[in-house]
Amino acid sequence: MPPPILTFVGHDLLPMDEGLYSWVDIKRFAIEENGSDHDLVATLLADRQYRDTYAESYRVEPAEQEEPFVHGPYWLHAIQPASFQSTDPASARATIQKWADDPEPPSSETHVILEKRVFPLLSVTPLYYLPDLRPDGQHDWGGVVGATGFHEFVAIDRPARSLVLVVASDD
Repeated sequence: MPPPILTFVGHDLLPMDEGLYSWVDIKRFAIEENGSDHDLVATLLADRQYRDTYAESYRVEPAEQEEPFVHGPYWLHAIQPASFQSTDPASARATIQKWADDPEPPSSETHVILEKRVFPLLSVTPLYYLPDLRPDGQHDWGGVVGATGFHEFVAIDRPARSLVLVVASDD
């Protein structure tokens, strides 16, 4: 069976409360060829859109970034399909909510963004979470990303033939 094919559809960068440099990045992919969850995650990891430093205040597209061997705070080689752990929608929601509540609960505007644009994406299964790979997986300047946490989820919606990468962090 050939490897699955993912086609990048687009992304949304959702800033959280102003001045905190926190955001949620949503990247959408169409599943053109189905495969196992492991194969879909492996295909995602190989996609140029995954090679995102997330360290740019004025977002630079991954294809234009100078660091093609990093993803957020991590060396790309430190992330494997097996690094991702199965999770459930309630746990994903709790993780994002805890992150958003630190150091204080978000504004009502941010709460609406989370409820309408983020949490629904994390309500499908299978759903995977990338645990913290620091310190071993952190690249040389990885400390500038994720000071409040680096939370990454991969949601696979087979009926919709889509895969969504959700990253909540800061820079």
